[in-house]
Amino acid sequence: GTPTVQRSIVGLTEKGVNLRLGIVDYPGFAVSLDNTDSWTPILETLDHAFENYLDEEARINRESIVDYRIHACLYFIAPTGRGLKKLDLEVLKLIHQKVNVILVIGKADALTASECETMKVQVREDVEAHGIELFTVSQDDEDDSTIAQPFAVCASTGLIASGGKKVRGRAYPWGLVEVDNDKHSDFTRLRDFLLRTHTQELIDTTCQRHYERFRTEKLLEVTSGPSTDGDEASILTRIEQEKKMHLKKLQKMESDMEQVFAQKVRDKELKLADMETQRAQQLEDMRQDLIRQQRDLDRQRLEWEREKQEVQLQAAQAAKTKKK
Repeated sequence: GTPTVQRSIVGLTEKGVNLRLGIVDYPGFAVSLDNTDSWTPILETLDHAFENYLDEEARINRESIVDYRIHACLYFIAPTGRGLKKLDLEVLKLIHQKVNVILVIGKADALTASECETMKVQVREDVEAHGIELFTVSQDDEDDSTIAQPFAVCASTGLIASGGKKVRGRAYPWGLVEVDNDKHSDFTRLRDFLLRTHTQELIDTTCQRHYERFRTEKLLEVTSGPSTDGDEASILTRIEQEKKMHLKKLQKMESDMEQVFAQKVRDKELKLADMETQRAQQLEDMRQDLIRQQRDLDRQRLEWEREKQEVQLQAAQAAKTKKK
């Protein structure tokens, strides 16, 4: 049967740090009697994410690239107490060079402690014997015993009473299994491994190893000759198209900027001409005002001289009359 692909986005916040986590789930994987090609949706999802990123990376404007590549694959193993099944080996061989594989034994509380440890050893031997590359941490990690694969986890959303407090876990007739207790489950180690201690290393490994391998293969396909699929445009053709579109966009922006600049120059010239006209009018008004003031002064001077002459004449006549 073909598994159903389910996608979701969750937001995590811890100590003021926000993390946007994308999850792709495949419920129903490997549960049918005939599981032929049941891994196809997994491979298509991985390749599609790389192809989308490659397309975005080939664009001229790459500032708004959203990374939807898958940086970790949690591959769950049934708690059989034995090693990997043939189907597990086939799928892991197909995906281990496309994504960071992290093996997880699910429902590990179905195993005793010794059975769980035996299964871990057997799984590691199977991985090594078949040349499967799991995600490994850098060699300078001081304590790799806490992050050695596979992780054995048990999970529960229910709360049980343990030691006078409520904890996540499961209650059995023989005792309690606490999800966050490192002695009972690797859940806490796995959570810290993914979201705290090795998050950036997972992303870096995707970029530097898996994506670069995919990118190299695609570029080699382009350089080796024309594509046989007429519906697929080559990467170089897309780059050239993007370049032409970007050039047209730049030319339009340049033309628009020139028009805006020319309009601003015209507006400035009109404003200066208007200011010059206003200044000339003001000067003319001042000149006319000065002429009026000059006329008024001349008239006042004439009146003053006439009055002066009249006074002098009256004074002379008064002096003659007095002599007589």
